[in-house]
Amino acid sequence: MKRYLQLIAIILISYSCKHKEADIVCNSMFASVSIEVNGGTLDNYFTIRSSTGDTIRITDGVFQNVYTILNDNYQQMLENKQETFKFVGVKSGIKVVDENFIISADKCHILKVSGVNSVTI
Repeated sequence: MKRYLQLIAIILISYSCKHKEADIVCNSMFASVSIEVNGGTLDNYFTIRSSTGDTIRITDGVFQNVYTILNDNYQQMLENKQETFKFVGVKSGIKVVDENFIISADKCHILKVSGVNSVTI
C-alpha cells in the first residue's frame, strides 16, 4: 500500500495542468477512493450510492487486496458537494464488508471525507 501511495505522490508532483476555470491547478492523476481488505479476497464487491440506491461496480482491478470504492469518473457528479456511499464485499455468499464513506469532489478530483482505510474479514 505504501508503494502505491508513493507512486501517486510522484505522479502528483510530476504532472500538473491548469484548469481553465478560475485558474485552478489540477494534476493529471486519475484519483480514486479505495479500501484495503485483509484476511482474504472478495468474490464480489460493489458500491451503493445512498442517495439513489444505485449500484456502482468498478472493475479496474484489485491491487494487493485494495478495492476501488469510487473514482474520478464520478467527479462531475460530486463536484462541490458530498454524498454517502456504502462499500459492500461478499465472500462465499456472505456479506463480509459493509462500510460507509462520505465522498466529495472539487474541480479536479474526488476525495474521501470520511471512512475507514482498511478492514479485516
